[in-house]
Amino acid sequence: MTSGQFSKPVFKNYVSRVLCSNQCRVHRCNLTVKTQSRKPLTILLFVLITLLLTVLPLNAQDASPEFRFVVPTTADYAEQIETIIARALPTFTPENPGEVLVLDALVDEMFWRYINDGEMSYTHLLAVTRAFSSVTFGARYDNHHRLLPALFERWLAENHIDLSASIFLTFDGFTLDVQKLGDTDAFVLYVRETPFFEMSVSEDAIGSINGERYIAIEIAPGKYRVPDLPFWASDEDSQAGDFNTDGQLDVGYEFRLPLNNDDTAWVYYVGTWNGDNFEFVFGVHGYMRPQEFDPAMSWKFLNLDGDAEVELIQTQRYYDSLSCNFIRMKFYDWQQGGGLSLENEEDSFPNSFACLLRQGEQNAWDGHYDLAIGYYERALTLSEEAGDDLPYLQMRLGLAYLIEGRDQEAQSIFTNLADLENEERYNWPQDIRAAYARNPDFLAVCQAAYSQSRAIRVPERIEGTIADYTGAVSDLRSYSLWPRFEYISCDFNTLLNKTLEQMTFTTEETPVAQLEALGLVLSEPVTVDFDGDGKDEWLVWVESPDIDPLLFVPNQEASYAVSSVTFAGGRKLNYAYPGLRLPADENRYWVTILPDGKPGLVNVEYNRYTTEAYLCAQQCESDPNNECETSMTTEAADIGIWRMKDGQMSIIFHAPSCENVALADLFPNGEGTHELMAAQVIDTGSIEYEIRPATYRWDESQGTFTVYPQPTPTPTPTVTPTPTASPTGQPTPEQSVDVNSLPTYSDIGLAFSDGDFIKVLEMLNTALNDTSSYYDSALLPGFHYYRALTLEILDRPDEALLDYIAVYRDYPDTAWALMARLHLSE
Repeated sequence: MTSGQFSKPVFKNYVSRVLCSNQCRVHRCNLTVKTQSRKPLTILLFVLITLLLTVLPLNAQDASPEFRFVVPTTADYAEQIETIIARALPTFTPENPGEVLVLDALVDEMFWRYINDGEMSYTHLLAVTRAFSSVTFGARYDNHHRLLPALFERWLAENHIDLSASIFLTFDGFTLDVQKLGDTDAFVLYVRETPFFEMSVSEDAIGSINGERYIAIEIAPGKYRVPDLPFWASDEDSQAGDFNTDGQLDVGYEFRLPLNNDDTAWVYYVGTWNGDNFEFVFGVHGYMRPQEFDPAMSWKFLNLDGDAEVELIQTQRYYDSLSCNFIRMKFYDWQQGGGLSLENEEDSFPNSFACLLRQGEQNAWDGHYDLAIGYYERALTLSEEAGDDLPYLQMRLGLAYLIEGRDQEAQSIFTNLADLENEERYNWPQDIRAAYARNPDFLAVCQAAYSQSRAIRVPERIEGTIADYTGAVSDLRSYSLWPRFEYISCDFNTLLNKTLEQMTFTTEETPVAQLEALGLVLSEPVTVDFDGDGKDEWLVWVESPDIDPLLFVPNQEASYAVSSVTFAGGRKLNYAYPGLRLPADENRYWVTILPDGKPGLVNVEYNRYTTEAYLCAQQCESDPNNECETSMTTEAADIGIWRMKDGQMSIIFHAPSCENVALADLFPNGEGTHELMAAQVIDTGSIEYEIRPATYRWDESQGTFTVYPQPTPTPTPTVTPTPTASPTGQPTPEQSVDVNSLPTYSDIGLAFSDGDFIKVLEMLNTALNDTSSYYDSALLPGFHYYRALTLEILDRPDEALLDYIAVYRDYPDTAWALMARLHLSE
């Protein structure tokens, strides 16, 4: 059960928890498998016995009377440890992990059979622990971590040491510092020196025995327990006390482990003493750069809410994408049934420009402009720290003034809006100043700020949300391809919609004139009688990124009904259909007559980040003449046809194209004809797609263009039925087995460590009966050995004997055979 193969079970006192100790004594006498001399049997009886023996773990010939079951003495077991390990080491490789599991089985069995009952002396434990020092892979350290507490406990018991009167202990090459845990009857044993080979971090990224800390608990005057902790405890930051008021000792520990040159992992554990062992009740972890590990991080148990239980407070330094460095406090409280959970967190900010800007931004995004103004004004007094952030701060403060109706203060801000220090960048403040001079209304200035968002903010903060990072100060920034413009400037889209809801647009003036009276900057509109009622509808774009166009439909009241043209469609591949985005070089619009004689709006949008663009580039590269247009290698055209229905614009056709499209290219036979030339994406039936030229024809019944001729349906593959289980319930040779349902070695080990031996036996039987070849054959002797040990614990020694014999006979060249031989007597 080695690292990477199996999570090491921390063996607890299973005998005291699961079995009566007197019963266990009975298990340890010599037991013999009794046999009788054969007598003549009837054929029927012979058949019955044969059937019976087939369900046993071994055949009758394996249950030979030459072996008896014995319990090895402590001395015999300890003497064979070095031989067993020496047999395991040469045969271990990462591809053949079975032998390393011997080490886990040795320790598991020693704890159950000898250590938990105090039958293994300090001398024997020292010999065993020393033998494990020859191991150079992960299980060595795991098992030392289990054996050393038992070793220290045994030494303390045999030498009658009073830890309260000790500062350090030295014996047999060990040097341990002794530190009392607060006012408790517990002590920290800090391992300063050991007599064993030390493994460097570079060899296995695990660490060494030196520097480990163990907890010794005084359970009676001069008598100590040194439990195998369910958590690491190698750093000095520890606290102890009865924090959850259950009358038992609670201990909190921080552990740090360098993983590589870039990361250090930290974990904070809380364990509680249950009178027999420590139980893990809480843990939280994180990562930091080793060279920048946060010196401000700390953990304290403090009573903050007045109840008897003592809460846990974590203090840690954070930094964010605005260069604000601050302290975050997290408060954990005890829950019913035990354990701690996060209840609250609070940030403590210094009076720095970056942190004042952060707090102003957070309040403005939440709509608390009055609070945002206070932070922005305080940040403005620290303008010497601002750099290019100064005009951004002024713009945000001026907008907050406008929305709060503080027009005079807004005028002072916008007329004195600073320019950027870096003149090479686009100087957006001049456009904001010009917009304010043209119309000092909030809507007009907000549009100007929103439209300049790409230039205003900063690639490093462009998402509009503040990214927090743990650790020391760093230049790390948050990057995003898709900015949140409403956070960078103002929520122009929401403001625009609210303004339009409060207005009535009369047909006496054009929609464009009425929108421009609000101070808005518009793009070229589209006007056409889409519904054939003799009155033109207007499609108007407000010239700002990611704002849906407005559709003005005249009604009977000599006014316009106004709506946004938003399309929430989907597509077969990875991207959504395009909406009617702002007209520009990459977005073109034409009004055309459709085959039913009614007008439609054709839009062609070029995009180099779609699946179609990738397929177009592939097609171009595979062209033997390589005469395709340059644009095909980088972008594709999305073609959409829109028309009005029930007062709303909706898309009726969508197709890709790998060419630079003009209206005449789409309708080579002229507008209003029934054929349209574009392309289509073909599912080839594998993981690949292709894009091919296609002809579409008008379908009168559907009111759209459909591909012609219709593609041949992809044949459905024939599925061979899965064979059903045989009447015996065992899988047939052809039947597939769901390997996800099979227990792993880790599952078995964890159940063993929890003392759930009935479950362990069920899982071992499942593993040994598996016919799917899921398990490495190197694991099979370990399965048999653990089943033998489990059967022995469950007071079924006759069956255990059969598995010990199987291991000894079937795997004679393994370390498992040497272990099994300890339980057999001829």
